[in-house]
Amino acid sequence: MLAEQEEKKPIKARFRPSAARLEEITRRAEKYLNDMTDDDFNDFKE
Repeated sequence: MLAEQEEKKPIKARFRPSAARLEEITRRAEKYLNDMTDDDFNDFKE
């Protein structure tokens, strides 16, 4: 049944965090960046 549905119409998943969740993510990222040392920046790889 699921295979039949996938053939007819693909399902798209969406992720939309709340404003409060985005603020928490931003605070964590800022703390992480502020706590980084020069060695951490030198070890960074993309």
